[in-house]
Amino acid sequence: MKYIDADRLIAKLGAEQDALREKFVENGDTDLAMVVLGYGSCISTIATEPSEEVAEVRHGEWDVVYNENKPWALGCSVCKELIYLTRHESESENPAEYGTRFCCNCGARMEGVE
Repeated sequence: MKYIDADRLIAKLGAEQDALREKFVENGDTDLAMVVLGYGSCISTIATEPSEEVAEVRHGEWDVVYNENKPWALGCSVCKELIYLTRHESESENPAEYGTRFCCNCGARMEGVE
């Protein structure tokens, strides 16, 4: 599903409708009048459609934080919140694989984590 900014789309369609309306007034083309009415119908449909509140998805990655040259924690690249590693996790060749898909602090989606 793709979310759009309905207010911005309505404004854009309204501006296009106004320009077409001016052309219709200038030359009286009935086909143009139908197009103007079609724009009005589209604007009305978009304006009355139910909407949802959505937030922009932030993307980040887990950065390995070292202490005395050993992996110690994972840090979110967006908010810098730390997730501490267990001894087993810190001894892994790729400690970042133990990070979650989303940061529990800021909600950023972590790239490369399945």
